[in-house]
Amino acid sequence: MKLIGITGAIGSGKSTVALLLKEKSAIIIDADKVAREVVEPKKPAWKQIVDYFGEGILLPDGEINRRELGKRVFGHPEKLARLNEIIHPHAIAEIDRRVEQLESEFKNGQAVVIDVPLLFEAGMHTRCDLTVAVIANSEIRRERLLERGMSRSEIERRMESQEGKDILEQQADVVIENNGTLAELKEKVNELWKRIQNH
Repeated sequence: MKLIGITGAIGSGKSTVALLLKEKSAIIIDADKVAREVVEPKKPAWKQIVDYFGEGILLPDGEINRRELGKRVFGHPEKLARLNEIIHPHAIAEIDRRVEQLESEFKNGQAVVIDVPLLFEAGMHTRCDLTVAVIANSEIRRERLLERGMSRSEIERRMESQEGKDILEQQADVVIENNGTLAELKEKVNELWKRIQNH
C-alpha cells in the first residue's frame, strides 16, 4: 500500500486534488472530517475543548459551534496551539487506525491519500511514502474563499495562522501550483498519479 500525504493552505485546492485522485481509485482519508468526528459530543477531545473554551462554544444540541470556535482561535496563536494540542493526538490515532485497517485489506499497491492541512506541523509526513503540497497565490486563495461565503476578516485570520507556501515548497516531495483552471489542475494530477504508480 502506498500512503500519500497531501497538504496546502486554505483555498489552495488540496481537497480538489484529493477528489481528483479519488476518481483514479485512490482511497481518501480526510483529516478535517476525522477531526470533526473526534470532537463529537461527549468524546474525550470534546470534553477537553469545552473545559478549556467554555460552554459558550456549544450549539443547543451539544455540538461544537465551529464558527464560534474559529472566531476565538484564529488570530490568537496560543489558543489555536492549545486547540491543536487537544485535537491532533485524537485525530492522528484515528487516522493511524484507519491506515492499519486498510493495510490489512490491500496488499498490492493501493494508493491511500491522507488530506491533511497540517501534515508537516502534526508530524504526519513521517508516515507517508510521498508528500504533496498544493499551493496558490494569496489573491486567488482569497477569491476562492470569498466564493465559499467566508468574510474577509475570517479569511485573513485563517491565512495568517497557516504556513506560507514557501515553507511547504521546501518540505514536500511534490509541489502542485494551482493558480489556473480546473483543466490545468487535472493535467498536473495526471502527472502526479503516474508518479504515485511508479513510486
